Amino acid sequence: MAKTPDSSHAHTDKNAQPAFEALLKELDETVKKMESGHLSLEESLHCFEKGIALTRQCQAILDKAEKRIEALMQDLPNEE
Repeated sequence: MAKTPDSSHAHTDKNAQPAFEALLKELDETVKKMESGHLSLEESLHCFEKGIALTRQCQAILDKAEKRIEALMQDLPNEE
């Protein structure tokens, strides 16, 4: 029987890192949970730490994409 992909752990094939979209969705869900106002202080702190970690992961992916774009743009002929 074929195994179906688990959407809760979306990964890219290249290096088994979570996909940007999956991280962003998880960050959004974490923020919504915190904004609900139904968490204890300890749960809020845990969500905040998780949110910071997710934000850093997203930023690292965006930084890497920006570097790739800059490298590609350098390869284009100058139109002056």
